[in-house]
Amino acid sequence: MHDSGRRTPLAGLRRVWGWWWQLSWPALRLQWGRQLAALLTIALGLALAGAVHWINASALAQFESAARQSSAQADVELGATPGAAPLSDRFFAELAAREDIAAIAPRLDASIRLQGRDGQWQRVRLIGLDLFQIGAFHPQWLPRMDGADLGRALREPAMLVSDAAWTRLGLEAPTALRVDLPGEPAPLPIAGRVPDRQQALVIMDIAWAQQLLRRPGQLDAILLRMSAGHAVPAAWPPGISAHAPEDQARQQADDARRLTRAYRLNLGVLSLMALFVGAFMVFAVHSLSVAQRLPQLALLGVLGMSAGQRLALLVSEALVLGLAGAVLGLGLAIALAELGLHALGGDLGSGLTGLSGGRPALQLSTTSIIGLLALGPLVSLGAAALPLARLRRLPVAQVLKGLGSGGDTSRWWWLGPALLAAALPLAAMRPVLGLPLGAYGAMVALLLGALGTVPFVLRAITG
Repeated sequence: MHDSGRRTPLAGLRRVWGWWWQLSWPALRLQWGRQLAALLTIALGLALAGAVHWINASALAQFESAARQSSAQADVELGATPGAAPLSDRFFAELAAREDIAAIAPRLDASIRLQGRDGQWQRVRLIGLDLFQIGAFHPQWLPRMDGADLGRALREPAMLVSDAAWTRLGLEAPTALRVDLPGEPAPLPIAGRVPDRQQALVIMDIAWAQQLLRRPGQLDAILLRMSAGHAVPAAWPPGISAHAPEDQARQQADDARRLTRAYRLNLGVLSLMALFVGAFMVFAVHSLSVAQRLPQLALLGVLGMSAGQRLALLVSEALVLGLAGAVLGLGLAIALAELGLHALGGDLGSGLTGLSGGRPALQLSTTSIIGLLALGPLVSLGAAALPLARLRRLPVAQVLKGLGSGGDTSRWWWLGPALLAAALPLAAMRPVLGLPLGAYGAMVALLLGALGTVPFVLRAITG
């Protein structure tokens, strides 16, 4: 008895495998075209959803990293509050005279366009800095010694070009670059290279940057390092905001998220709609499969297989289909994300975050991978739930006599037209918290309504 009990799990697995091999595999093989179509729709929906998520996550991670690097060596970063006048050189001079401040550096930020080797204009970040302070506050942007001419960058409006911008512009060994700014027809000279492979940026002395951008006396940020024994002041003049570098980087990343929220949500909804279509493909495949196999399933019930066992058999088919689609979708998602980052950059070429010239590294997390793999079986099982639920109410004797399954869905004829009618007021809804939730609901209502109406229309036409 003890040995028999130990063999019970193995015997159960063998029996389940025998059922699957003898009953499920022949059915799947006969319907391979429909099963493949359902698998591909799940995979494509998951691939689009995963790629959009990872591209956005990678871009925002790089943006936050870039913002953190801009003031990494400072104790505090000062900026103008929203709606206030920009910081000025006069305020900078007042701070420089204070004894509690050990070091101070200004910064000017802008987004400009440079002409690449192929004649196309590419957007990069322009940073104006005090080049004498670049080693103290921005050591990551110290130019390479070979070929660098900081003296030239001080004497004239010459640029230090990052490696990422160099690659983006397709440069080889140019001596000047043309800038897309009013009143700057002549190319600006290149004074050296900056070893930054993530951010497409150029650095200029801040005085020349102010002149180039026609912002005399204006600053975007002032970086401070306090003297030993002195804390960062708690109060600043009106119109001045103070942030720790980490807080400032986080705030800029949040601003980038808000700025790109619309296109990120739209792409996310489109990917979910693709996954939604995949779910309906699974629903159609399982509905047809159950309808075709009703006599076989009824006969299995007569031969002793319980309703729960028959249901478990078909549930396993749905899970296998969803898992296969998830594995394929994961591979496609990673490939699409890599392709999107390489071809378009982290902001998909929109230029909203200033990363269009950069190539963020793909950020893959274990949680997102597990979530994507779990989503496939969940979608497949959820789509198959309705046709599989019919098995619990399957009238075995009636099916074996050829009298049908007894299911009557005609009472639901009104649901499809009702959803189609609901799409119009949903589309006219005002945005909620800046999000077009009504439009998204209208898309779902149109899809569900059309799918729900077609069967009854066909039945009415064919009689």
